[in-house]
Order: sequence, then structure tokens, then C-alpha cells
Amino acid sequence: MAAPGDRTNVDIAGRRLVVSNLAKVMYPLVGFTKADVIDYYVRVAPMMLPHIVGRGVTLRRWPDGVTGESFFEKRPPHFPGKPTEALAGFAFYPWWDEPAFG
Repeated sequence: MAAPGDRTNVDIAGRRLVVSNLAKVMYPLVGFTKADVIDYYVRVAPMMLPHIVGRGVTLRRWPDGVTGESFFEKRPPHFPGKPTEALAGFAFYPWWDEPAFG
């Protein structure tokens, strides 16, 4: 098993990304790791992306797994985004139009 914080290069949808902590357990009840979650999203991307293309998305993050504290990440530097019309004017949201950003 990789040591915590280990960084690994992975190829997703033709892009080379650097990810860390792939062995970190994110869903302890079933034992799913960060690598399992990434694999899931890569597999569902062809079905999911047509439904979210052209829309802003909200990123809710659980740094210590789903049993830990969570937060909504606003204006993440590693995702393309643009101002999006919201209830109170305009807000900046990431736009997720392809399987991988990096």
C-alpha cells in the first residue's frame, strides 16, 4: 500500500493527472478508496456528462471520507469555471464538460 500523501500519475480521458492518497478509504462501510471513487466517475462520465454539460456544478468535498466533516469548495483553482446566473445575481461555478481536468 502506498504511503499517505504519495502522488501518482494517472491517465484519464487522454489527460495525465497527478493524484494523491489513492489508498485512502473514503467510504469505510464498504471499504471504497479514493481510487475506487475515481474509477467510478471515469466509468459513469459518458452517461453523466450529457446531463451536466453547460451547467455549473457544486463541489462538496469530504477530505477525511464521508464520515468526516465536509465543505463546499467555491472557486476551485483546478476547474474551469465561469459566472453563472444564480438566484441572487451571478455566482462563479465550475463547469464540468469533460471526464478529466488537469
